[in-house]
Amino acid sequence: MQAGSHSDSLAASHLHGIIRAMIDLPDSPLHHRIVALAALAHVSLMVNEVARTGSCDMVIFKRMVDMLFADQDRIIALQYHRATLDILKGELRGSDREQAKVVMHYMMGMMTLEKTLSRETEMLKKIGDGIIRVEKQIEFFGDTAHDNSIAAISGLYGDTLSTLKPRIMVHGKPEFLNHACNTNRVRSLLFAGIRAAHCWRSNGGNNFRLVIERNKMLRTLQLMLQEE
Repeated sequence: MQAGSHSDSLAASHLHGIIRAMIDLPDSPLHHRIVALAALAHVSLMVNEVARTGSCDMVIFKRMVDMLFADQDRIIALQYHRATLDILKGELRGSDREQAKVVMHYMMGMMTLEKTLSRETEMLKKIGDGIIRVEKQIEFFGDTAHDNSIAAISGLYGDTLSTLKPRIMVHGKPEFLNHACNTNRVRSLLFAGIRAAHCWRSNGGNNFRLVIERNKMLRTLQLMLQEE
């Protein structure tokens, strides 16, 4: 009886290892979807913070905006952070209903806008050319989070994405939103969120998956957080 129990335990452990490898493979589409979605949730939370308080963590802000100049593998590496994964975990669980509602509003807005953008060939080229110009400006100022760098990113957003419909409506306090510095930060974050949304969609993410994979993503997130 004991030998059988030991054998069953080993088999269960082996099966757990196989399942874990399947759902937590660093290069798997599911893994990439989770990290991209986590980045999108974190961006949304920061948009809300800037709009309502006029401030945000500038270290994290820089990490988010750096997504604009990174390929997909680099985006995954940039956003594989406990804080970012924790935000998605709370969002999927609905831990803070009021916050979850606001964050989901921005997430869905950016997902929708990214999908619209994917069909706009000329605008994609305009954005690509603009990103190259902005990169040169960032090299000159030496920091992605420099006020002039953020103003350049915001200007590109205003010339391109803000002209598409449906527009993302940001809600906050007028005394903060009317400040040019905060407007630039919000637009830069939204731009970065569009990049994260593209990473999410290009790895198979869509609204249907967001519903049917909710529990699977939560289980995988727990494993990822244990390894952090």
